[in-house]
Amino acid sequence: MYNGKMVIGVGGTIGSGKTTVSRIFESMGSYYISADEIGWEVLSDIAPILRKRYGSGIMDGESIDRNKLAARVFTDPEELTFLNSISHPLLIERLKARITQASGSLVVVDAALLFDWPEIMAIVDYPVLVIAHESLKEQRSIAHGIDRTRYRTIRQNQHDDSHLASKARFTINNNGAVEALYDQCRSILKEIQHGH
Repeated sequence: MYNGKMVIGVGGTIGSGKTTVSRIFESMGSYYISADEIGWEVLSDIAPILRKRYGSGIMDGESIDRNKLAARVFTDPEELTFLNSISHPLLIERLKARITQASGSLVVVDAALLFDWPEIMAIVDYPVLVIAHESLKEQRSIAHGIDRTRYRTIRQNQHDDSHLASKARFTINNNGAVEALYDQCRSILKEIQHGH
């Protein structure tokens, strides 16, 4: 429990279906928080630092162009580390604040990097890992407008499911139909309600 909230954390690699699973938990009564959305909000706070480092080529007017920034940092591990070092502390602080402000007693946090953030893992009661076949994850990412090269670059910067599974309380398999996801989410909520 964190400030009176029971927290479900949903993590997984790109294309696994974390957001779909998180939204299913939302439809079942959880308050939904997206770490990704908070991350993009944080970008506007650190825009001057990023503009200074990468030049105006990553800007779209006064805002950071997400695609241009991603193309710049995801191909360079050093730059990704730099971006994370200045954005993650702000993001984590805001995420904690959102959990505290959430209405209701059950919160679901949709966070790709859930298992990489000890500060968030410390307040998550039920960490959930969403897994799927690599080919499916690639197909889904392409369907969401991420080209194959960028998908593969992002995947290279992510852990394998087997590494993440050791940190998860529950694992959801997302290789089939949406109905199967609903069933898995329902059974997790049942376990949570029975205090397991």
